[in-house]
Amino acid sequence: MFRNECYCTIGQVGNADHENISIGKAGRNRWLGANPTTRRVQEPGGSSHGWRGGEEFRGTPSLHPLGKPTKGLKTRKRKASDRLIVRRRKESGDMARSIKKGPYVRPGPHQQDRVMNRKNEKRVVRTWARRSTIVPEFVGHTLAVHNGNKFIPIYVTENMVGHKLGEFAPTRLFRGHAGTDKTTAPAAPPPSRPRRRSKVMKPGPSPVMSG
Repeated sequence: MFRNECYCTIGQVGNADHENISIGKAGRNRWLGANPTTRRVQEPGGSSHGWRGGEEFRGTPSLHPLGKPTKGLKTRKRKASDRLIVRRRKESGDMARSIKKGPYVRPGPHQQDRVMNRKNEKRVVRTWARRSTIVPEFVGHTLAVHNGNKFIPIYVTENMVGHKLGEFAPTRLFRGHAGTDKTTAPAAPPPSRPRRRSKVMKPGPSPVMSG
């Protein structure tokens, strides 16, 4: 028995198909009463941050909800450790590898060279690791480094320790500048024409006046 004040729902409670609804455009959210996040008067071809493309800055810059500028403001404060920094990383170009990691050595050719040193063998080891650092275990061995087209054999000497394998296998082949042929002999200069002598007038007898 149920009282007349009791109600129940038969079926599923909620709207399970709500997650499949696609808004499709910004206007539909406006119909639902949602306001845009950027509240600024727009101009034709303008930007919501207060300036138009190709023109100088106009209006107030965009601000963080806390009132700080959102574009280009440096928030890092001076620290006591700044005087210990000799050169910043951004100024040094490419970031160097951490010293505590040590040099990067590809384990493949490194392990093969160790085995060959143990067995006193000499054979060519092929590798694609151009960024691998040459270590003293490589000295005396021949490594075939790939340059993107073929393997270039490199005999490792002591002077090469510390360099990268890719430094000795160039990826570009310089065949000379276009339009210059060094095999042909230089053209002979044109024959010089003999200089013409200018005629010199010799002084003759002075005319005699008859009177």
